[in-house]
Amino acid sequence: MNKINWCVASSFIIIASGFCASAQNIYLTPYKKLSVSDKEISSISFSSDAASFAAADIKGAVSLRSVSTGESIGKIAAPASALFHDFINDNKTFLLLDIAGRLTKYNTESKESSFSDFPKGIKVASLDPSQGYLTFLNKENGIEIFDLTA
Repeated sequence: MNKINWCVASSFIIIASGFCASAQNIYLTPYKKLSVSDKEISSISFSSDAASFAAADIKGAVSLRSVSTGESIGKIAAPASALFHDFINDNKTFLLLDIAGRLTKYNTESKESSFSDFPKGIKVASLDPSQGYLTFLNKENGIEIFDLTA
């Protein structure tokens, strides 16, 4: 095959392969549709086993629900809207930090709550991957780390 025929043939293959390759549209449909509050939902978190989820509304009410049934498995009424929330301790504890600085530890088995109050002005909060430390960024742009296991 001479040089010109080879160039034409390879160009045709490249052009033809461009027409053959195409993307496929993917359409997702909801697994379930649930109504968890009559107020606007501001945040959602899932348990590590994906069996439960929490939805916090703008007034501070948090609803814990089963993913499979949608049934309520707990409720927490915080004095202010949620800043951070997550399941820890193999999903046995649910942490809720509100913008007023109140940390609620909710035992998902006994349904009992305990509280700790932190200074107001927490801007953002984060949990480390081992779920042992809760870190805050305060209004002075200082970082505070709290040991949840202590």
